[in-house]
Amino acid sequence: MKKLIPVLLAAALLCIACCSIAEETAQPEILAVYSSPEAQIITNDDQSKALADTVIFLYQDHSYVQYVDHESRYEIYTKGTFQVNFDWTEPGWQDKTPHILTIHADQLHTAEHQLESADLAFDVNLDRSMEYCLYPDNTNPDQQLVAAFMQVDKQKLVKTDGGEAYLPTLWFYYDDGTFRQFAVTEGNENVLFSCGSYIVTDGVFTDESVLTIHRTQKYQDGVGLADYDSTHDYRIGDLDFIRVYPKEDSGFWISEITDGIFERIQGKSFKEDCTLPREDLRYLHVLHVGLDGETHEGEMIVNYHIAQDVLEILQQLYEAKYPIEKIRLVDEYDADDELSMEDNNSSSFNFRFISHTTRVSKHGLGLAVDINTLYNPYTKVVDGVRIVEPITGEPYLDREADFPCKIDHDDLCYRLFIEHGFEWGGDWEDRKDYQHFEIPTNVIAEWYPENEE
Repeated sequence: MKKLIPVLLAAALLCIACCSIAEETAQPEILAVYSSPEAQIITNDDQSKALADTVIFLYQDHSYVQYVDHESRYEIYTKGTFQVNFDWTEPGWQDKTPHILTIHADQLHTAEHQLESADLAFDVNLDRSMEYCLYPDNTNPDQQLVAAFMQVDKQKLVKTDGGEAYLPTLWFYYDDGTFRQFAVTEGNENVLFSCGSYIVTDGVFTDESVLTIHRTQKYQDGVGLADYDSTHDYRIGDLDFIRVYPKEDSGFWISEITDGIFERIQGKSFKEDCTLPREDLRYLHVLHVGLDGETHEGEMIVNYHIAQDVLEILQQLYEAKYPIEKIRLVDEYDADDELSMEDNNSSSFNFRFISHTTRVSKHGLGLAVDINTLYNPYTKVVDGVRIVEPITGEPYLDREADFPCKIDHDDLCYRLFIEHGFEWGGDWEDRKDYQHFEIPTNVIAEWYPENEE
């Protein structure tokens, strides 16, 4: 097994002080990124020693992930938690030395390129070098990271002698539409390799997204950063990228409603008369197992009050290989609920008022979730006539029958939503909504008292 040697993390934590500290819900998930060439000592399979480039991401929940560039690929070397003995939001904290970072590594890389449990703890004195703090950028402290990717030995550099070198790089994409690309040169120096602007399909970094990069400056050997002008389109899934931020090595993450996402929902699920603030919504990226048994990417928009709960539920369902055919934004169906349900799509937010009232529905608040809608229809008898939505779901009204995706009291989906404080529409007396899970009315009244007036 490779042996852990403590890495100096001074730059990462010291640079955090340059960030303005907002309320927790408004902060980016990431605190700092620290990169250091040939800083991590590793032990190879033949017991020889080697120095590896390392990059460390520190997160707000006090977790960290350390990557190393080894054998021409980036791999997670350690994962765990960290603490500090000071409050960097406190004025004058710099004068209260020493600044100690306590690392606890609970997972460690093995020679078989796997992570195994570990229990390693050590302290790092932070009053050391401040080099190679890649994020946050002290010149623009309000700039937030949207996505970050690693590439190993993919960036070509034409050297002054006419030769070529291929460098490991880190790509940072920011919320203001700009990007920076950092690289480690053959001289083991971190450099800003290129920068400029970008556009990504729908504002979301998925494998299917098209990423348009416009470089305005690029590193030249012997010169440094120089003016440059080139534009290229890439399909993200075709790039040899390792996604390292958002912190979603599992494929699950939460983000605020970016401008790109908002363009997709404006005038559809986010209607012109929408009274729910955009800031109250969150975008979820998830994975799910389809009816074909394969893994698919999914998207859902929910209220921020339930974002973490829904993410955890969908992740547990995915890990259990629970089948969910589609998880798409209802906007792909022009916010038409019937079309979405007929396609067995699972979704949440779609703004609307309750009929003949000024109260917003629970889906309109993003506080209700529908799962596998075709096989779990809504039904109610009105004036002796049975209503079924979607109408194509009528064959699945017999809840004693055996068919795929049926939600009942024994179903894992039901159990998880109930454990997270939701109510199930299948338990209602005057109607049945087998697809539907919602937050109880009394809880919503505390969050949105004006909606109950």
